[in-house]
Amino acid sequence: MTRWGAIFVCLAAGVAQAKDVRFEFNDTLQVQDTEISYGADLTLRAVGPTRVEVEALLDLQDLQRRIEADMSGVQLIDVCGNRTDVTSISLDAEDQTVGLSGALTSQVFECERTGATGWQRGEAIRLLSLRFSAQATAQVDEDCITFELLDLTLVPAGRADVPKEDPDLQAARVLLLEAVNVLLRRRPLCPELPPELAVLDAQLETGGPQEIGDGGLGIYTRGSVDVSPTTIIGILGVLQNEGAIPGPP
Repeated sequence: MTRWGAIFVCLAAGVAQAKDVRFEFNDTLQVQDTEISYGADLTLRAVGPTRVEVEALLDLQDLQRRIEADMSGVQLIDVCGNRTDVTSISLDAEDQTVGLSGALTSQVFECERTGATGWQRGEAIRLLSLRFSAQATAQVDEDCITFELLDLTLVPAGRADVPKEDPDLQAARVLLLEAVNVLLRRRPLCPELPPELAVLDAQLETGGPQEIGDGGLGIYTRGSVDVSPTTIIGILGVLQNEGAIPGPP
């Protein structure tokens, strides 16, 4: 029997009258064009006559490693007056927050208006080598989890002669904060059940970061699924198609 078949059996057998039912498994999650390996700790719990609460802890340490490797050298900002590139990045979970830190270069250019909406980049006038640190939070929106930077700290790398109120430094901080948040909004995590589980009417209620081990990135989610008689009939049909239970006589 498949993993989802085993979960179907628990639901169809009346998990709404049972105590907690727990599953652990490994699978993959599609994030844009990248397939990410993850582990999952899944708990089913009755919360009403026709709803079962589902708690899940996803182990996303593979995604964590990929971000640290793939983001090095990424161009975050490329506008008329500024180009900012990531040179290194580190991502660590701590309790229920995610911390980001690393290094980047920010190049400042002259920028001349060429019309009502046009601008032309001029000569490079300054190059800043910077260290950054930030904390991220997460929010649930339409059954997806989206991360957002709360704030961002930029300091010159190895230099004490650049004041924190330096206008170029402040401009780079504002641009970088917005650029990273745009990038995060474009990459939501949307846990999805297989198509054959659509009948369960899964509803994601809350979720956010959760540390796994020492600094490992995990995502905690809580929601619920429908286990009304109509749903159970649909699940039984899926079980029969999978060969988990005998078909109709």
